[in-house]
Amino acid sequence: MSGFATKPTNPSVLTLAASAPAQRVLLIDSDPVHRGLISRVLVESGFEVLVAVDGSQGLKYFHAQPIDLVLIERELPDLSGFSLCSRLSSREGESGGVPVLVFGMGGDERATRQAFQAGAQDYLVHTMSPVEVAARVEHALNSVALRKDLSQQNVELSSELDEGQRELAVAYRQLKVQLLSQRALFDVSHQINSSIDVDDQINILLLTVMGQLVIESAAIFVSKNDQELLELHSAKGVDRIEIQSVHLKREISFLSYIQEHARSVDFTEIPSGVTLGRDLRHLQQMGFALVAPILTGNKLAGLLFLGPKLGGRPFELADQMLLSSLLASTGIAMEKAELFQKLQESYVATIQSLMSAMEAKDTYTRGHTARVSRYALAIAKAMNFSREALEDVRLGATLHDIGKIGIHEGILNKPGRLTDEELEIMKEHPALGDRILRKILFLKQARKMVRHHHERWDGEGYPDQLKGEEISLGARIVTVADSFDAMTSNRTYSEGMGLTEAIWHLSTKVRTQFCPDTVAVFVKLLQDRIVALPTWLKD
Repeated sequence: MSGFATKPTNPSVLTLAASAPAQRVLLIDSDPVHRGLISRVLVESGFEVLVAVDGSQGLKYFHAQPIDLVLIERELPDLSGFSLCSRLSSREGESGGVPVLVFGMGGDERATRQAFQAGAQDYLVHTMSPVEVAARVEHALNSVALRKDLSQQNVELSSELDEGQRELAVAYRQLKVQLLSQRALFDVSHQINSSIDVDDQINILLLTVMGQLVIESAAIFVSKNDQELLELHSAKGVDRIEIQSVHLKREISFLSYIQEHARSVDFTEIPSGVTLGRDLRHLQQMGFALVAPILTGNKLAGLLFLGPKLGGRPFELADQMLLSSLLASTGIAMEKAELFQKLQESYVATIQSLMSAMEAKDTYTRGHTARVSRYALAIAKAMNFSREALEDVRLGATLHDIGKIGIHEGILNKPGRLTDEELEIMKEHPALGDRILRKILFLKQARKMVRHHHERWDGEGYPDQLKGEEISLGARIVTVADSFDAMTSNRTYSEGMGLTEAIWHLSTKVRTQFCPDTVAVFVKLLQDRIVALPTWLKD
């Protein structure tokens, strides 16, 4: 199928609404599935889309009517996307400044370099979501509009040369700053979209806005878990205690107005009939001059409040465009982070089901797993692990015995000691646990703990006979926590040790079974009573 992906005068055209003319995008893509996804999202984003299935058809459409932007697949059935890009973007060609974007499967440096050498404005990869592709298209069109605006300014300034060389030099510097700002905008947008951590995304936004717009103060309020309240996330240049008392409710008519119009609003330009409410008036009294929405789709995910610019200068069109682009990038990144979080939650729910099945087979594992996780986290916190690394330790400790789900109940629940043959079967559970989790990407670090929690410092452990620091620090921590709980827990065939005896056993096996640093940290936590112990464990 080819032609327009939008509606009115012929059967191959679809439109969203009979309003002002939409910007026209020529999509040249031979993959019907990818073509359908991209064209649908572009139409939903307000563009008119003309679809071609190969390069020849794309050239025909390009010459037949005005085009605002061309989006080309890297591999086309009749010619290279890079070759077509070069023809459309060449100085002698007919593009007349139309931006060209190339996309393909490979996101390597060579492909990116080829795209830019061919004259492309951007290179996209198939792994990008359709929403992000639409955002890149909008950014490219905004950049063209800004360049045209800057070009027009340059023409106007040139006509005023009689006013003196000094004024021309000042104007040139201003244009250069704007161009550099656009380059900085691209870099920052990439940085925001490269992170899946919402806190990082918001902090990057706040610091960038303050630096690029040269403003005195800024604050960001965000909604967590779709709550009705928007709470303070970050603030600069204001009294932190005073602003923490502000709580914004979604139903305030001013916030509804901002969400509906999806643009920044000056506090001095409030339409009649729109009310601020007490907390917004408080922010106005604190000196904030502008408020802008952060949207994920049509949902209000956050609000950015800006104080006045240094020197009392007004907010200009370039400031508004910069702010709009940054907020759009942040909204897309937050939406992507939310989707990633939901995917992780889905995986965790699956893992919890696996652990429930494990605990049903081995009653010892139930309490043991919780205690090992608690001990391991206490050690990792004392060793100043980052937030992400602590989460890896929590997952690794919780899942360290997941491989036992593949061990027969007769061996798991045997009342006496295991035979040599049974012991060899039991030793398979770390490698089995690693195989169970191998396709879950975010468990990469946790899997090391699952596989290696029975390795020894002296290299005599299993399954890989790793030695010393060849074993990941997380796995060394889980080993100590796991062994301590095994020492202090009662079994049908043995009684657990007391705390003092268990500490002694840990200390005597340093540099043979256990990592010295990990044991030293854990022993201090035990002696200082910092880590919570089961009620039966006594000195």
